[in-house]
Amino acid sequence: MPLFRDDTLKHWLETLDESLAESIRRLAQFNEGDLLARAPNDLAEECVKAFAIEMPRLMTPIQVTSPAKPTEVTVRIPVEGESAMLVCTPDRPLAHRPSGEYSDAGRHITMTRDFPNMDPAEVRAWVDEQVALIRKWLDRIATQVGPWNESLHARATEQIATRRQEAEKRREFVKGIGYPEARDKR
Repeated sequence: MPLFRDDTLKHWLETLDESLAESIRRLAQFNEGDLLARAPNDLAEECVKAFAIEMPRLMTPIQVTSPAKPTEVTVRIPVEGESAMLVCTPDRPLAHRPSGEYSDAGRHITMTRDFPNMDPAEVRAWVDEQVALIRKWLDRIATQVGPWNESLHARATEQIATRRQEAEKRREFVKGIGYPEARDKR
């Protein structure tokens, strides 16, 4: 996948928000007893663990692979963290995009370029420039992801509280009818 070329980060975070809400809704729908029995903070912490975004980190060593062509250089950079952040575009993208592709299977970024002069200093300068550019893009994305991660616990707690109130109202309604409640085995 090309680096920083897919959906905007804002769109990706909105989709993740919808997934969080759906996850909590399903918990309330399929395991209401768990929703009511467990501490809301514990449930919110589980949501934070499941939905918090771990920013990608460029790892070492950066490796140069054997060229396919006599003047071509391919560089591999190992990556850890949330790979989607490597293909999203921040709301305020930088003027220049780094070159390269991300491989989720190999968990690395690959950059290839032709160097007709085969000058090691030129290759090293290009690699350093691309790595610095990738880090700048990731920093730009982190300015959006940081506040989202920080607000995750509060948003999960709020949604859990709403679902708990709905579940308690349903229980009270059924209890008010005066017949024993039948449990659905979904």
